[in-house]
Amino acid sequence: MRLADLLRDHLDEIAGEWAQEVRELVPSDAPLPPLVLLDHVPALLADLVAWLDTQEDPKGFVAWQAQRHAADRFVRDFDLREVVNEYRVLRRVLIRRALSAQAAADALGDVWRLSDVLDAVIAEAAEQFLLNRERLALAQAERMQLALDAAEIGTWEWFPKTGVIIWDEGCRALFGMQPGAPVDYGIFLAAVHPDDRRSVEAQLRKNLANEDVYRLTFRTLGVVDGVQRWIAARGRVLARDAGGRAEHFVGTAVDVTLREQAAEFRERFLGIVSHDLRNPLNAIGIGAAAMLRREETPPGVARLAGRILASVDRMARMISDLLDLTRGRLGGGIPISPQPVDLPAVAKTTLDTLKASYPERQIVNCTRGDLHGEWDPDRLGQVIGNLVGNALEHGDRGAPVQMELVDAGEDVTIRVHNAGKAIPSDEIPHVFEAFWRGGNEPKANGGLGLGLFIANQIVRSHGGRIDVESSDREGTTFQVTLPRHAAARSAARPG
Repeated sequence: MRLADLLRDHLDEIAGEWAQEVRELVPSDAPLPPLVLLDHVPALLADLVAWLDTQEDPKGFVAWQAQRHAADRFVRDFDLREVVNEYRVLRRVLIRRALSAQAAADALGDVWRLSDVLDAVIAEAAEQFLLNRERLALAQAERMQLALDAAEIGTWEWFPKTGVIIWDEGCRALFGMQPGAPVDYGIFLAAVHPDDRRSVEAQLRKNLANEDVYRLTFRTLGVVDGVQRWIAARGRVLARDAGGRAEHFVGTAVDVTLREQAAEFRERFLGIVSHDLRNPLNAIGIGAAAMLRREETPPGVARLAGRILASVDRMARMISDLLDLTRGRLGGGIPISPQPVDLPAVAKTTLDTLKASYPERQIVNCTRGDLHGEWDPDRLGQVIGNLVGNALEHGDRGAPVQMELVDAGEDVTIRVHNAGKAIPSDEIPHVFEAFWRGGNEPKANGGLGLGLFIANQIVRSHGGRIDVESSDREGTTFQVTLPRHAAARSAARPG
């Protein structure tokens, strides 16, 4: 019996045996691979029969089968092992079927020819499969490069142990370098603006030690062109050695100069406008106060003057906040004038004012230990007022707001606690940002959302820090840690 006739008569049985053996190759705990070839077996066997009948040169048959097979498996996300196994199992099934049928000698000759052809198909299919994968990788890389070029994003890699730094041309352009110019850590650091160099080095030290994510915005001075640019750099540690030290960084850099210039203009504009509003506002306040002092002022006019004074006071606070925002963002921090201060006395004055504004609320103040130090009393009162005011606005109105002043040796701590709904965990990193409103809640007092930002800036000017913890069960606590001698600590703060 000719091999071609054998294949025609037993097509379904051959396909079933093939499917069973492919399944047996898969471990019992692994998912079965898609038996896509089962759908193609009839067509494949028909092609084999036609080729055996014609006895033509197998090259055309091999090329056609391999290209079709490799392309189909590639788009179906097969791996190379699965591609090879499909044909390897089919060849075994065909040879076993021919031998068991006690085929004639001439048919056995066709079996060996068929075996050689299937070997050639496997080799060609594997080569085509790898070629397709290589082409896809190249296409993906090209699409990525086109996207980076369109967005003007530079890419970089750094291998700290060897000192090797790899920049693409986009990254070189961002640092004002010529195409193909050599780069190393020293060249990179020299191109960072002197005022930002310390913060860049500090962040990189953290990444080398234990932080995996690198996010920093800083200024550069072009190596060749001398142009100042704002760069937003983002990166990640890909590998660490056995000791945990970073071995391989990868990241991007993008020019955000226009964004930063727009932000600077906006804040300078706010500062200028806020400053210029003070004089006409003072005139309005003086006029309203004079109307209230006059005995002959009608009651209706007096009530109107009182409302004008209250509005003037609220606007004055908003203007003061805007000026502090400008100082904090553009002026190197909010200025302070430290002097000997009795912290409980400052706290009492501030809390008395708040109690008058919130007569229905309970504010509990506790003190422990020596609470004297050198701080700016007006600014410290502002910190306390902003933190307690924030607790009064956002806390449970049926529960007291608690403030505690504690002697902590060389430091002093101020804790402000309120019960109530927690700050969402994803918002906690943003609570000290300007205009943060806590989930975009409307401010009950008409404020701008600058209270916590200004409090944080004042504390930083004193050389201290503010931490926050919040949960639905425990409520929210802001803790200020202040060095007892702000002048000495402020002078030593890293820039």
